[in-house]
Amino acid sequence: MRIGTMKQLAGAALVATVVAFAATPADAAFKLSIDTNGQIGTSAAVQVTDNQGGDLSALPGVIVWSGTLNNFTVIVSTGQSKPAIGNAANSIIDSNFTATGVGTITFALTDTGFTAIGNGGGSTDIGGTAAGTLSALAYFDGSNAEFGKGTLISALGPFTGGGAFSAKGSTTGLKGTPFSLTSIVTITHLPGLFNTTTGDHNVRVPEPALLALFGLGLLGVARRRRR
Repeated sequence: MRIGTMKQLAGAALVATVVAFAATPADAAFKLSIDTNGQIGTSAAVQVTDNQGGDLSALPGVIVWSGTLNNFTVIVSTGQSKPAIGNAANSIIDSNFTATGVGTITFALTDTGFTAIGNGGGSTDIGGTAAGTLSALAYFDGSNAEFGKGTLISALGPFTGGGAFSAKGSTTGLKGTPFSLTSIVTITHLPGLFNTTTGDHNVRVPEPALLALFGLGLLGVARRRRR
């Protein structure tokens, strides 16, 4: 077989692989739900799937929604996941929200098809300004279910006092692949003059093996240079 033909076949295979990866159902399962009665997922009043109806962003892996829901005005709610940030082997979802109103509102963000287990550890962090009370839950689900609650990574909060807050959480012993990640943030505002809460909740399961391979690669390059 000619070298040119082999290069063409290899290029075609690479393109096919990239297209297949970009079109996986896992990316299509990236979803945001918003509700004022504590519901998440298919039971929530607002349900937005990446690049489908209600999503104000055309970017894959980015969901943007704004609007009114009962006594709340959601100035903006943005969720990010693969391929916008991270990928299947570097698992991360990020929920960013700003809401004004009275009562309780719940933001839930989920994505499936992650594969990075590494040392089996997950971590979360959250920060923002709370006008009322805010609590955040992060879940790892080894059955790869949307909005799955298989293993709790962290429960942060409640944060109160009407000021800035920040916290981190982590866990180990996560098992199962592919898996899903879910962020659930619940905000409660009592009647008052200033009742706007804003925040950012990040959930990740990194793949240390990738860093190890990168380090070995650098070591190999250094050895070759010495030779």
